[in-house]
Amino acid sequence: MPPPAPRRVVAMASSAGVEITWERVVAQELVGYHVYRSEIPTGVYQKLTATPVTTTAFTDATGRPGLFYIVKAIDRSGNESARSPIADVVRP
Repeated sequence: MPPPAPRRVVAMASSAGVEITWERVVAQELVGYHVYRSEIPTGVYQKLTATPVTTTAFTDATGRPGLFYIVKAIDRSGNESARSPIADVVRP
């Protein structure tokens, strides 16, 4: 059974690109998270992380306003959660 989906995803524009943060998922077998990006909210999301992120934050150095992000939790068996709510980039 896959872990629960991350919640409260926020994508904030910064001088470093886009900072994506989310609420921690509580699951016994959790190994981390994958972050995905799309040009449109209903589009195809590309995985930005080659290996799972072990914190609840990720910086997309090539990110910019106008992009959309989702986060998925992943467990030890390689099961991915359903996607998080879509986060569009906000300016500080």
